[in-house]
Amino acid sequence: MEENAIPWGLTPLTWALLVFSSSLLVALLARALFKGVVHRFTRSTKTELDDILARHLRRPVWASVAIAGAWYALSVFDLPKPVPYITTGLLATGTVVLWTIGISRITGEILEWLAARSDRFAAVSPRTLPVFEFGARAVVYGAALYFLFLAWNVDLTGWLASAGIVGIAVGFAARDTLANLFAGVFILADAPYKLGDYLILDSGERGRVTVTAEREDRSLVLGVSDDGPGFPEQMLLAGIRPFATGRAGGTGLGLAMVRRFTREHDGELELANLEPRGARVVLRLPCADPGGGV
Repeated sequence: MEENAIPWGLTPLTWALLVFSSSLLVALLARALFKGVVHRFTRSTKTELDDILARHLRRPVWASVAIAGAWYALSVFDLPKPVPYITTGLLATGTVVLWTIGISRITGEILEWLAARSDRFAAVSPRTLPVFEFGARAVVYGAALYFLFLAWNVDLTGWLASAGIVGIAVGFAARDTLANLFAGVFILADAPYKLGDYLILDSGERGRVTVTAEREDRSLVLGVSDDGPGFPEQMLLAGIRPFATGRAGGTGLGLAMVRRFTREHDGELELANLEPRGARVVLRLPCADPGGGV
């Protein structure tokens, strides 16, 4: 900034100190506002989401105001060429780090909040929480890395073009792995039952799930049966279809993904109803012969 752009005939040093002091004052006011008014308001609401936002946004907001004041104060001086680049990069890096930490904590606590209410948000449950946390961190840290490159004026055009080509190649090479990864997430989201669990039906009845495993010739036969109402007749006639489910809160992808895995391993999947009541799923997979054959 040129000297004639400084108001009131102040010297650059005096103007810089005035700007920086003002930014610190605004930052302290913002901090007090968050600590007092905002927190008092969020405590009066029924949801915890606004508490999470207010708690973790307080530091990035007031610190960003102070950092912005420091950057503007330094821009007043006619500094040698490398100095503005270094100071701007360091200040921007600090800002990115503060916001990354805040957003990472916000996403983590929101996901935990959703997982604690898995009866309302079926996809996010204690079983799938680590997967969603990993994905959220990957997105947040990836965005942070992008803004760090921008802070230091690194041209990402060539990098992004190369990453796009590499991403396409990796996508084709690892499509089965990615498909299995997402399939596993959907199976977890479908909340399969575990051994020893009792099933409480809508009618209030309790049911039991039985799992069996045996070897038939060169096949491994896994059976899962229950004593519930059985599969809908339409499902037995039409077969397994993605997103078709008869269970409240289900995704309709659990059996579809199991069928996919079974076919990829040259196996068979059978559905049937039992008499007088109940359902049974039989999974047949080829297994190694003890003598070395298949």
